[in-house]
Amino acid sequence: MAKVISSSGLSDETCLPSPLHYIPPRTHHDDCIQEAYTLLFPVLEDLFSKTTISPRDVDVLVLNCSGFCPSPSLSAIIVNGFAMHQRVKTFNISGMGCSASAISLDVARTLLQVHRGSYAVVVSTEVLSTGWYPGKDRRKLLLNCSFRTGSAAVLLSSKNEARGKSKYKLLHLVRSQRASDDKAHQSAIREEDSEGITGFTLERIYLKQVAMAALYLRAILSSGKTPVPDFLSAVQHYCMPASWKAVIEEVGRGLGVGPNEMDPALTMFRRFGNQSSSSMWYQLAYLEAKGRVSKGERVWQLAIGSGPKCNSLV
Repeated sequence: MAKVISSSGLSDETCLPSPLHYIPPRTHHDDCIQEAYTLLFPVLEDLFSKTTISPRDVDVLVLNCSGFCPSPSLSAIIVNGFAMHQRVKTFNISGMGCSASAISLDVARTLLQVHRGSYAVVVSTEVLSTGWYPGKDRRKLLLNCSFRTGSAAVLLSSKNEARGKSKYKLLHLVRSQRASDDKAHQSAIREEDSEGITGFTLERIYLKQVAMAALYLRAILSSGKTPVPDFLSAVQHYCMPASWKAVIEEVGRGLGVGPNEMDPALTMFRRFGNQSSSSMWYQLAYLEAKGRVSKGERVWQLAIGSGPKCNSLV
């Protein structure tokens, strides 16, 4: 693990949750619940404070957390903690990997189209304590090396008065997956090792499957009728999958973009590590902090995760 981390591109500033600071790491259910509270409530309090929206005004709540699915659900914990209205429609998405934030946005968008004049909140996070692997299988140790703490919350609205206040407008959302291919499906999977210890296996073929998923997405975008667009002229800013430095560079080469376009993903990976589904929001925040996004410009968020799935947002 030390050898992998030293060559990963991660800085010393990345953060693991407090249960994993113990020797041996604590991965009990109560530790995971406490980690979830630490991740979810600060970002939601910050969101409601910045938008001046009351939690009771939220009509739709969509939460995605791939590895930890307690009962009551994490979405129910949020409803309870913020005393949300009993009419709020909640969804808890699990097991969908690093691309789950885009899936949550798709769910929220569909509901907002049906229920006009509503607010929707999407929360993306990953509880790491439940997925820590203490075994010896090298394929399962990779995620210990790259995954780090992260959480993000986004407010969407279909209210007419939100048009003048919103920072962004969701123009396009495209989803694809290759789960029907056995090799692709098995390239990233949670399973037990030979000693009965559960961990997440990441095969070497996974990077190839990621590239194929991205190529399939390109085929969808081109619809077989027109050439694949020049992405550099179509959008101005990029938020790429930040699961690993090699994945960022592979996707960047496949899209034909340069170092400037890959900078948000590489910088956020170096500073914060792989934050699973929330990483694309950290990249967007980085672009905003650098003052790079101007009115009228387009941001492309590309999310790739286990399945494998490839999702695209503009």
